[in-house]
Amino acid sequence: MTPTDPHPPSLAERAVSRRIAGAEQSARAEVDALLDAGLKLMTECAPRPPRVADIVAAAGLSNDAFYRAFSGRDALGVVFKCHAHIRSDARVTAAW
Repeated sequence: MTPTDPHPPSLAERAVSRRIAGAEQSARAEVDALLDAGLKLMTECAPRPPRVADIVAAAGLSNDAFYRAFSGRDALGVVFKCHAHIRSDARVTAAW
């Protein structure tokens, strides 16, 4: 409840907020695991990009988890390139 809002959130609104917060935390953990696994594998596979099957296996996740986060391997490559550009990471630029 805020000072300008005389109506406190309903029990349903609070339940939805908790559910959203939990889903966001879970999604962030999955994406972080996929990014970490992909970067690790990229250094091992260079100059070829890693396969999705290898990334999900290394992350301990499913293909469904990968495709919830990314539309495909190329989308993951774009994320890596953006981060590599920011950090000037030559490993990523060379592999993708």
